[in-house]
Amino acid sequence: MKRGEFAIGLLLTLFSLGLTFALLSIDSPSHTGFQVADVQSLQSSGNEERGIFASRTIQVACTSCADCTTCSATVGNTCTLSGPMSEAGTCITIGADNVTIDCAGNIITFDTGGGGIDAGILATNKTNVTLNNCTIIDSTSSGASGSGVSFINVSHSMVANISIFTNGTTATFGIGFINSSNNNTAQSNTIFSLGTTESAGIAVRNSNDSVMRENIINAQYSSASNAGISILTNSLRSQVFNNSVDVNGISSTLGISAGFNSNYTQIGNNVVSTTGTGAFNIGINVDNGASISNIENNTITTNGTNGNHGIRLAGSASNTSIRNNTIETNGTNSSNGILLTGIINNNVVRSNQIFANGQLGGSNAGIVLSASTGTNNTVQDNSVMTAGGPSDWGISFETINGSTIQNNTITTNGTSQNMGIRLDFESENNTIRNNLIATDGTSNNSFGITVSRSYNTLVENNLVRTFNAQSHGLRVTSASNNTTFVNNSVYTTGTNSFGIAIGGGALGADRNFFNDTRLFNVTQWILVSDSNDTNFTNTTFETPNGTINLPSNFSLNGTLNVTKAQLNILNNTAFINTTNVSQLNTSAIVTLSGLNTSTPRPIVDFNDDRLAEYCDSPQCTLLSFIGGTLRFNVSSFTTYSSTGNVTVEKSDSPDSVGAGSQLSYTITINNTGNDTVFNITVVETYPSGVVFDSSSPSANISNNTWLLGNLANGTFTTINITLTVSSVLADGTVLNNTVNVTFSNAEGINVSVVDTENTTVVRFPQINVTKTDSPDPVNNGSTLEYTITITNFGTGAAVNVTLLENYPANTTFNGSSPAPDAGNNSFSLGNLTEGSSFTVNITVNVSENMTSGILNNTAIVSFINTTGANITMNVSELTTVTTPSAPTPAPSGGGGGGGTNFARNAQINRTLPQVQQPVVQQATASVQSASTQEVLTQEPIQEPILTPAPEPAPQVEPQPISLPKTRSKTAILPIIVLIVLALLILIAMTRKEPPSKSKPARVNKFDDELKELKKQLEQTNKVLKHKIK
Repeated sequence: MKRGEFAIGLLLTLFSLGLTFALLSIDSPSHTGFQVADVQSLQSSGNEERGIFASRTIQVACTSCADCTTCSATVGNTCTLSGPMSEAGTCITIGADNVTIDCAGNIITFDTGGGGIDAGILATNKTNVTLNNCTIIDSTSSGASGSGVSFINVSHSMVANISIFTNGTTATFGIGFINSSNNNTAQSNTIFSLGTTESAGIAVRNSNDSVMRENIINAQYSSASNAGISILTNSLRSQVFNNSVDVNGISSTLGISAGFNSNYTQIGNNVVSTTGTGAFNIGINVDNGASISNIENNTITTNGTNGNHGIRLAGSASNTSIRNNTIETNGTNSSNGILLTGIINNNVVRSNQIFANGQLGGSNAGIVLSASTGTNNTVQDNSVMTAGGPSDWGISFETINGSTIQNNTITTNGTSQNMGIRLDFESENNTIRNNLIATDGTSNNSFGITVSRSYNTLVENNLVRTFNAQSHGLRVTSASNNTTFVNNSVYTTGTNSFGIAIGGGALGADRNFFNDTRLFNVTQWILVSDSNDTNFTNTTFETPNGTINLPSNFSLNGTLNVTKAQLNILNNTAFINTTNVSQLNTSAIVTLSGLNTSTPRPIVDFNDDRLAEYCDSPQCTLLSFIGGTLRFNVSSFTTYSSTGNVTVEKSDSPDSVGAGSQLSYTITINNTGNDTVFNITVVETYPSGVVFDSSSPSANISNNTWLLGNLANGTFTTINITLTVSSVLADGTVLNNTVNVTFSNAEGINVSVVDTENTTVVRFPQINVTKTDSPDPVNNGSTLEYTITITNFGTGAAVNVTLLENYPANTTFNGSSPAPDAGNNSFSLGNLTEGSSFTVNITVNVSENMTSGILNNTAIVSFINTTGANITMNVSELTTVTTPSAPTPAPSGGGGGGGTNFARNAQINRTLPQVQQPVVQQATASVQSASTQEVLTQEPIQEPILTPAPEPAPQVEPQPISLPKTRSKTAILPIIVLIVLALLILIAMTRKEPPSKSKPARVNKFDDELKELKKQLEQTNKVLKHKIK
C-alpha cells in the first residue's frame, strides 16, 4: 500500500455498565502505512446497530497533520480533519499556540504499535489549544502511559465533545493535564477507559485551576488503584462538576480522587459509582494533605467487599466541607458513608443522606471521624441509616476533640453492638445535641448514645429509641468522666434494656450528670455499675399510665439497679420502694393518666402496707386535672394513687359581712366515687365573735356536731348554718371557720377531710335617702320646696357625700339651705358618720307658662364606703302643677229698645283632674357590697281625668259679651272655641227663618250687629295673639 494508506476495523459494543471495545484486526506491513482489514464477517446480525465502524482507506498520511499544524502556526488558525487518521505511536502533535483542532467527527487511532508512552493528540508547552469533535482510540491493550489527549505544560486550553477509548496496562489516561498545565478545561467528553492499574479517565498532575465539567467516564480496570477522575501532586483549585463517573475494578477503585496537597478542590453535582471485587472502593477520596475542599451535592454509590466508603478524607485533610451528598455504600463490612481519618481539623459534614449497608460483616457506619488528632469538626443535619452485621454505627468519633454532632437523624439496623452515636478513644470536650436516634438489631447490646473512654462530653436534647434486647438508651462507660446529659428523652423496648447505663468496663465511670432526663416507657430505668458521684436532677420516669418526676437532685453510686420492681407507674398507682432505693425518696410531681372518675383525689400509702389515705397539702398539692389526667406535687415519696371519694365544700354568704348582721355557711358533702362511704361525721369549729342562731338539719351533739350516717355514690348532702356577727367587731376582722368531715370507705380506712372558710367583717355605711315636696299640687307661677334627708343607719362612715339636683323643666332655682357648692345644684356634704344625717332644703319657682302637668325632680347622692367603692343612689319626686280657675264676671247692661238682644257673655267652666296625694319617695342604701348601686323606682301616679265642657244651650238671650282676662295663656284657646261656637249657633238660628226676597229692617239691623261683633272678635284675637307671643 502507498504511504499514508491505512485501514482499521473497530467493534464498539455498548453495555449497561458502559461502552467497551475490542480491536478486530490491524494489518501493518510497515510503519508507513496500514492495510485495510476484512470486516465483512462482523457486519451482520445487527452489528451496525451496536456501533461497528466500517473500515475504509483514506488517502492522507498522519504526517499530513504536521502540515496542518504547520498551517496552524498562524495564530488563530483552525485545522479541520477531512478523514480518520491512524498511527503506530502518537498521532497528532500540536505544533503551535492558539490552534483549534476540529476532527469533524473523524477517528484518530494511536498506539497501533503497542509501544506505549504515546497519545492520540499531544500538546507540549503550548497555550490556547482547542480540541473538539474527535473520536480518539488506543487500539492495543499493550503498552503503558498512553493518553487519548495529553497536555504537558499547556495552559488556557479546552478539550470538548471528544469520545476517547483508552487501552493499555498502567497509567493510561483518557485526558491528562500534566506538569503545570494550568487553567485547562475538559468538558462534555465521553471517556471509556481500559487498563490495569494507576489509570484514570481524567488525570491532573501538578497542574492548577483545572475544570472537569459534564464528562461521562466509564472505566473498566482489571487490576487495582484506578480512578475515574484523579487529581494529584500539588494540583490546586480544581473544579469537578456535573460529571458522571462509573468505575469498576478489583480494589482501591476511586470515582473521584484528590491528593498529595491538591488543595481547594471543588467537587459538586457529580454522579459517582464504584464497584470492586475486593476492598477499598471509594466514591470520592481526598487524602494525603488535600485540604480546604468542598464536596457538595454528589450522588455516590459504592460496591465491594469491605472498606467501601462513599466519601473519604484521609491524611491531613482539613477545612473541608461535605454537604448535601446522597451516599449508598454496599459491601460485606467496614463500609462507611463518610470517613474522615488521620489529622482532621475544621471539617463540616452537613445535610448528607447516607445509607451504609454492610450486609454480612460489621463495623459499617454512616459517618466516622477517626483521627490521630482532630479538632473543631461539625457533623450536622445528616440523615444516616446503617444495616448489616454487628457493630454498625450511625456516627462515630474516635480521638476527636472539641467537635459537634447535632441535628442528625440516625437509624441503625444490624445484629449486635449497633450504636446510634459513639464516642471512644479519648475524645474530649465534644457536644452531642438535638439528634433523633433509633437503634435496632437482631441480637443484643445496641445502644442509642455511647460515651466510652471520653471526657467532658455534653449530651443534650436528644431523642433516643432502642428496640432489641439489652440495648440501653444512654450509656457512659470505661472511665468516661465528667459527662453531662441534659434534656434527653429515652425509649427502650428490648428485654433487660435500661434507659440509662452507667459504668461497666475496666474503670467504671465517675462524676457524670443527668439533668432534665425523660425515660419514657423503658424496659428498666437506670443501671449503675461501679460508678461514683453520678447525679440526677429533674428526672422523669414515664409509662403510658403516668409519670413520676423527681425535680430534686439525687445521687446513685456503686452498683445499683432501678428497675420497675422498685419504681413504676401502673394503672392509677405510682410507687417507689424507698426501702431499696432510698436515694429517690425526694419531692416529686406525680401524673396519673386514664382516670375514669370526674373528681379524683390523691391518696397515699405512707407505710407501703396498701392502707391508703387522702393525701392533702402539704404532703400532696393538686396541680391540675384535665382530660382524665391528674397532676399533683408530693413532698416525699412512697406509694401514691387517687380515688374519687368524698369532696367537702364550704361556702359563706355574704363575704364580706357587715358587723352586727347575719352570716350563713353551707357545707356540701359530695360522694363522687364509685362506692358508698360510711359513718360521716361533721364537726364545726366556730370562730370567736359570732353567735349560733340555727342550722338545718339540727346538730346531733351540742350545736356543732352532725352524725349523717352513710352516703351512697353519686349523691350529696348539705348542712346550712346561720350565725350572728357581733356588732362591735373591728373593720377587717377575719372570721376563720373550719369543718372536719370524717368517714370510712369500703375497706374500712378512716379518711379525714378538712375545709376552712374565711370571712372578712366590714363596717359598712347604710344610707337612706328621702325626698319630699311642698305643696303638691302646686299652682303655676308659685314656689315649690323640696326637702332631701340623707341618713346613715350603718356601722361605718360614708365619706365625701355629694348631692346633685336635677331640676325639672319649667322651674328655676330660688334658694337652698345649705347653699350649693357649684352652680345651683351641687352640694358637698362631707362625711356622714354612723347614726347621723344631712338635710337639704331647696326652693324653686314654677313657671307661669306651665298650666298643668307633672314635675319630675331627681336627686343623685354619691359617697365612698369603707371598702373605697364609690356608691351612687337616685331618688325622685313627682309634683302636680295646676292653674287656678278665673272668676266669672258680672253681667253687663242689655241693648236698647226696638230689637232683640243676643247673649254676648261666654262663661268657661274647667273641672280640675283628680290627682293622688304625693307620696314621699325614700331611698335606702344598705351597701354591704363594693359594687352596690341602688336606683329608686317611681310609685305609679294616677293620670288626671279631664271632665269635658258642657254643651252650649241651643238658644241664649242676647247679652253683652264679656271677655274676662286670664293669667294663663293656656285658657285663651278654650275661650276662642266657645266664641266661635256661639257665632255658629246664632248663624244657624237666623237660617231657620223662612226666606224672603227682601230683608226687613230688623234683619238688616241684626246683620249690622253681627258685623260689629265680628269686628270686636278680630280685635280680641289680635290682643290674645299678642299675649301669647
